[in-house]
Amino acid sequence: HHVDWIKPIITLEEWNRVQNIMISRSGKKRGESNNQIPKSSFLLSGKIYCGFCGNKMHGRNGTTIYTRKDGRKTVSEYFRYVCNSLNPHPVPKRVDSQKLDYQIFVSLVQEVKKLDRNALLETVQSELDNVFSELVNEKKGYQVQIEKHQKAIENLLINVEKTTDLDLLTIYGDRIKAKKNEVGDYRKKVRFIEGRLKKVEINQKDLEEFLVYLGTIEQFETFNQERKKLYMDNLVDQVLLNGDNVEVKLKWDLIDQTLNEVVTSINMDVNLKIDNPAI
Repeated sequence: HHVDWIKPIITLEEWNRVQNIMISRSGKKRGESNNQIPKSSFLLSGKIYCGFCGNKMHGRNGTTIYTRKDGRKTVSEYFRYVCNSLNPHPVPKRVDSQKLDYQIFVSLVQEVKKLDRNALLETVQSELDNVFSELVNEKKGYQVQIEKHQKAIENLLINVEKTTDLDLLTIYGDRIKAKKNEVGDYRKKVRFIEGRLKKVEINQKDLEEFLVYLGTIEQFETFNQERKKLYMDNLVDQVLLNGDNVEVKLKWDLIDQTLNEVVTSINMDVNLKIDNPAI
């Protein structure tokens, strides 16, 4: 609104020009439906880092207008991962996100195809055994503390029976109350550990279903963007990009389907060579 007693900071022409720039750079153009799924979703969103400075790289998309020799204007969309660091880099700070996403996804498919399923099965079982053993030892430690505090409570009760001194009775009573509270806390921890132990008790069928899930990635050519994004979220932990050197950290999460919680992860690092992702 134009108000006579307010001095404009910028001119109306400048304001309109800025609005047009913002609209052209926005992932969701104004006037589009909120329910519309953008075709430009970034598969590695939140997972890609600059290998030189360590900063997280952010997805950025928009349009660029080119003027041809014949005077016609051409609008071209771009999709990039950008490192926002202001410090100079010996490698480019932006890459073509669609090209990088595709090449990493194809490399991920190749890694899954090369997997020794039996070896992975053994590794997962070994990891689960380690987790189970650690939880059992942690539970035993809490149970030892419970027994220790219960013994202390019994000794305090014996002292209570032997004295009629009101001051001592008050002291003993406070100590007994404190010990009972500690026993209650340790019992809560034991129940929590027991719940985690049940999650780790995954049978052969669960492991086989996990391997089947990995195998379905081989049909990636038929996947839509959303399904590809789901695989990236489930199987890629982090991507470090340093020029054309790309280091991908993969994770193989074993999930308790009833609670939708990760029980354990099998992690592995893969070094991929990407052909000229920089722009």
